[in-house]
Amino acid sequence: MKEIQKAYLTIAKKVLICPEIEDVNQEDLISLDNINAFILNMQSLGFVPSHKLLFTLGLLSQDSFIKQTKDIQDALIDLYGGRKNMNPMYKDFFDKNLNASDATLASNAIMHYYTNGKWKPENNTLSIEMPQQRELDFKVIDLGSKNDLKQYIYSIANSKVSISQNQKYMLKLLLSYFNETITYYDIVNNLNMSNKENMIYTLKLLYDMDLQDAFRITSFNHIKTSTDVLRLAMIFANGDYTLSSHSHKFKNIKRPVRKAILHLLDKVVKENKTALEDAAKYQKLWILIAEKLHPGDYALRCPNAMEFISYIRNNKIRSWYSKIEKAYKEENIKDIISLLSNKPGEFARGLERLIRLAIKTNTSPLIVIEAFEHVAADVASTLLLQLSAYFQDMYYKPYKDVRTFMPKGNLAKVTCIKETREPLSPGIVVLVCRACNQALIKQFSKKEDLGKVFIQPSELEGYTVPLKTRTASKQLMALPRGSKIKLPEDINFLRMFTYWKHGSERIDIDLSAISLDEKFNQVGEIVSYRALREKNLQIVHSGDFVSAKEGAAEYIDMNISKLKENKVKYVAMSVNSYSNIPYCDLEECFAGISVLSKETYNKSKQSKVKECHPKRTPKRTFDPTNVVIRCDLSNDSIFSAVLVYDVENHEIIWLDASSDISLINGYTHDLDNNKKKFIECVQGFICASYPKFVDLMNLHLIARNHELVDTPEEADLIISLDKGLTPYCTEEINSNWL
Repeated sequence: MKEIQKAYLTIAKKVLICPEIEDVNQEDLISLDNINAFILNMQSLGFVPSHKLLFTLGLLSQDSFIKQTKDIQDALIDLYGGRKNMNPMYKDFFDKNLNASDATLASNAIMHYYTNGKWKPENNTLSIEMPQQRELDFKVIDLGSKNDLKQYIYSIANSKVSISQNQKYMLKLLLSYFNETITYYDIVNNLNMSNKENMIYTLKLLYDMDLQDAFRITSFNHIKTSTDVLRLAMIFANGDYTLSSHSHKFKNIKRPVRKAILHLLDKVVKENKTALEDAAKYQKLWILIAEKLHPGDYALRCPNAMEFISYIRNNKIRSWYSKIEKAYKEENIKDIISLLSNKPGEFARGLERLIRLAIKTNTSPLIVIEAFEHVAADVASTLLLQLSAYFQDMYYKPYKDVRTFMPKGNLAKVTCIKETREPLSPGIVVLVCRACNQALIKQFSKKEDLGKVFIQPSELEGYTVPLKTRTASKQLMALPRGSKIKLPEDINFLRMFTYWKHGSERIDIDLSAISLDEKFNQVGEIVSYRALREKNLQIVHSGDFVSAKEGAAEYIDMNISKLKENKVKYVAMSVNSYSNIPYCDLEECFAGISVLSKETYNKSKQSKVKECHPKRTPKRTFDPTNVVIRCDLSNDSIFSAVLVYDVENHEIIWLDASSDISLINGYTHDLDNNKKKFIECVQGFICASYPKFVDLMNLHLIARNHELVDTPEEADLIISLDKGLTPYCTEEINSNWL
């Protein structure tokens, strides 16, 4: 039940209470002390229960209350709380490390490394305690229901963008939880399957959970192209069904599944005239996967599939892409428009290129834009949003002299190049954005009316639409990449942190920070295990742990006023595995940033709050209540660009970019040895274009009938930062609002 609570908390900040109503004797009623202890425990993590949740909990028996609140608390601690061993190497490290001599810090480091992490500068007894003064507001945990939770099966599977590893885990967990009350056809009949990757993953998941009935695969009507069949074969062969990897290690496919896949391919080839042309893009991959399909075994039953694979093996297919490139080479705009009009998505992706070619050949760009307008309504909403944001940013983003490219599946390898092209005229930009917005409005107008709506657009500025979620890290409140979180004005210190724990093998995780000016030039030293402080900027590292069998944490504190004095624009945070062991091999690893006011920072933090846990001590280093954002590092990467603090605008920019950077010149891949690439990654994310959440909401308001109201109490739909539909509602946004 704890895992279900964690999933529900992650998706919707809700919990299940089972059963919601019990027949309870008077003597079995819970006491007020139990309820107060539960509330205080939640507050110690930065949360409060809603009135509805408290009322329902009050109807439970004593035993049921204790059991269910423990599940809730354990789930919140796993997702957001501290851990037993989160003490810094140096107690009161900001002052001590800032003022210590270089010789002292060097000798301490040598002793720590020489003893393989056993020697420490002093005995630390710091632990977690409830805050005396909170810097951030409590977040509300509400009461959910099984019917509400079940709907998230469809929300995740129907996402119009590729789902993350954590979302895949939650989908599998929910399907397992509702296995007895939901059938294969219940799920299939409620899926729109607009994202092909999600479609294939869901189908494989249903097959694995439904007694492995291969016949069900052939009855799946959403497989319409040869590329769909390729993805299906890839996932059953344990290959990369996203088709973004260049290395493959296939396993054998079971005979009934091979038969089903070949029957599907036979049907697709027969009904889809472009099946062979579509396969040209992945011809080499088709040749490899055909070895696992053994089409000759079913040559008589699936003649179209056999002919298709034989042709791919023995002939070079001229793809649609080769035709379009030939037309570009000949600068034949008429042919290019004709070809692109048959593939609206490719038209959208190549629109700027074609507009620039029209200008180069003295052809009116209006011809191109008008042709695009005719097919724009058939372009995926996700692509239209990105295209509109990209063209808008040609004039509104601060860094117009930089172009960024984010490769599929590995955003940390973002590339920046200098913009040398002539800017497009404002008129062209306006026309393209208008075409995109009109197409989006046409798509959204088909949805139901919104009713009475309460929206707070001012507080939603800075938040992006969650489009790049495939490699997103696990978070309790899923923040889309590129989003900006405004910090309270009275915050004077920030604390970056990372925590990890490993098994028997020693694994060293390192936390680092680099300061940059507005042109992304380095300011001062990199703060890391190599240099524990930057005196002028007053950025201080807590000390480098090299082992974490029982858990270990590293921190970096920053004095914001000193950053401003020294003209620092950005401070970027990185976490890397010094041992070259990927995060997924760790028992646990997470990272994030928290806030500290000047008053809180200088206090001894001895609070007299009534203890909910008898073993608490009066001091703490990690305070969950003041965490701005935190994420789990659990992918197969070894280097992460986690976030950036924008000093001038006093906001956090969320990156969540991980990479499998290999060793460079024999050195470990710490920040010092990868500084150039890391800065390019940071620059790429900051300079990239992101569709804004508030713009998406405004398009829906234009497209769908509604009435704006002045208070949340009057509304059928609330759009805000903490109630109703929020920028953190990833599953809801990606399934129902795109």
